[in-house]
Amino acid sequence: MSELLVIPNVYGIVLSEDGNELSILLQKRWKPESDPTNTGGWELPGGKWRAWESAQDCLRREVMEESGVTVDRFRRAVVSTDHNGQKVQRVEPLVVVQMLEGPYPSIILVLEATGSGTPAERGDGSRDAQWVPLRTLEDRLRTDKADFTPLSFAALEAWTHSTARE
Repeated sequence: MSELLVIPNVYGIVLSEDGNELSILLQKRWKPESDPTNTGGWELPGGKWRAWESAQDCLRREVMEESGVTVDRFRRAVVSTDHNGQKVQRVEPLVVVQMLEGPYPSIILVLEATGSGTPAERGDGSRDAQWVPLRTLEDRLRTDKADFTPLSFAALEAWTHSTARE
């Protein structure tokens, strides 16, 4: 019997500091063939983490592929070191969320970043990417929970609770 492993992903809370109101990047998941259950649900941008790719590079790549938005900077420190001839990196994620039951065995490492640009209507595995004002997001999380994919909902819920305490 083969062993089924968790698929690591990097997702992002990508904020826009443009304009008068702070906004977050959201998009609709669009994978009707591989994930019909969650297709059409609102989610954070992100995706599969390639071998030897840093978490930051993964998020930059995924955000660009899915939304056309550029990740400008990360909100938490990253430390890279060489140890015994091997390069390692320590990153402090905002939250880690794991799917325990559902259509796919996934775990997401969520990073906080700022981004810029006009989101694309269609991206790789996504549709309708847009900057959503934080007040609108908070309303949607309270009133339209079922409109979000489970992993993104859990990450957004953790983030909104942590920012409310700050």
